[in-house]
Amino acid sequence: MDPLTTAVRDSASFKDPSGFVFSRDGEIFRYVAPIYREHFELASGSGLQEHLIRSRLLIEHEDVTGIANEPGAFKTLKLRRLPFVSYPYEWCFSELKDAALLTLQIQKIAMEYGASLKDCSAFNVQFLNGKPILIDTLSFEKYEEEPWVAYRQFCEQFLAPLALMSYRDIRLGKLLEANIEGIPVDLAAALLPARAAWNVGLFTHLRLHSYFQARSGSAEGVTRAKLARKNLMAILDNLESTIRSLKYETKKSTWSDYKDERSYGASSLQHKKQVVDQLIGRLSPRMVWDIGANTGEFACPIAEKGIHTVALDFDPVCVEIDYVSNVRNRAVPLLPLCVDIASPSPSLGWAHRERKSLAERGPADVALALALIHHLAITRNVPLLHIAEFFAKIADALIVEFVPPDDGQVKRLLSTKKGSWHEYGEPQFLEAFDRYFVLERREQIMESGRLLTLFRKRK
Repeated sequence: MDPLTTAVRDSASFKDPSGFVFSRDGEIFRYVAPIYREHFELASGSGLQEHLIRSRLLIEHEDVTGIANEPGAFKTLKLRRLPFVSYPYEWCFSELKDAALLTLQIQKIAMEYGASLKDCSAFNVQFLNGKPILIDTLSFEKYEEEPWVAYRQFCEQFLAPLALMSYRDIRLGKLLEANIEGIPVDLAAALLPARAAWNVGLFTHLRLHSYFQARSGSAEGVTRAKLARKNLMAILDNLESTIRSLKYETKKSTWSDYKDERSYGASSLQHKKQVVDQLIGRLSPRMVWDIGANTGEFACPIAEKGIHTVALDFDPVCVEIDYVSNVRNRAVPLLPLCVDIASPSPSLGWAHRERKSLAERGPADVALALALIHHLAITRNVPLLHIAEFFAKIADALIVEFVPPDDGQVKRLLSTKKGSWHEYGEPQFLEAFDRYFVLERREQIMESGRLLTLFRKRK
């Protein structure tokens, strides 16, 4: 019997003949093909998988072959379900850097057990409770003394974008959205400034790598000659030191100092935080999306309650600050991501199904839209009805802050617009959202004209 007749295969899991991920009855499984038997037994029998799981470097899984085996499978594994799947082109600089270092760490550990990573796709890494973790249990193969087969992929999916973000502009991480297989090393080498040549690691792994690719006429740019173990370890050590040397000095951006530009005082902010906290307690969500989260001022306290929280913001500097300040080195279920809600991550890859759009990864139990609606409606020219319609697709409940036309922030936005903006006002806001949601609470923020509203999606 074809195993696909008894399971729903993940649309992104089709490239590896060793197996695939599928869902059944709301649970996640991995089909392990018979051709992967030797490598699987090495990874599991040697203690490698146990070591990585115990160290929280590899996703937890359970062998359910004798209980729920799929027809034709050598093994069937039940995997821990992730609360949210993110993609490398949504990560900030430090998230991508931590994922790269995790990958190198796992490769080094694997070699101690006679194994090696056969691929280094950044999509094989996810973030769980603030930490990067490898989710592909079939990434390992028997170690052979030959050039590392995953070297080019590591350079293109990790080193190249990190180098560009560090030496050029942090926004260049978004190049991964247009190059989901990784940024070609020749392109990265061409875009790097001349001063990057002083970084010996970048010169070796990007510029020389690009040169040998062009000379050999192959994407790999390497021969298949034997490579002694100590030499591969030296390459891995050099890649690690190169990655660690890449820094992003946090700079001021348009929104990174937003809290200093507010048009209301400390008492208003405190009241706003109290109301949001009350509403979150009332809703008891398992998953919250904070849209326009800035540096995580509201998302972080929600995550600290143990609620899985995705903090979305279009400004990569804000996301970087959020991750470094609130997530890194802490076991908190907060995931800051670089996502512009006015142009959210689309469906990408083969047949538009390999990487899911933001909406396809929802809906969230609750979405926060604090001091956001006026930016979408006025700055981005999105009609209120369109905003409400999209929010109804991504969340079951909303906590929305409405900023009135006479607020200082809105006045500044309107001052750059020509013509009449009479359609932006509280009546129009409530009317638009009433089409898709039921208003459950409306409260004015103390000492301001701003409103906090709670909506539930209509059945």
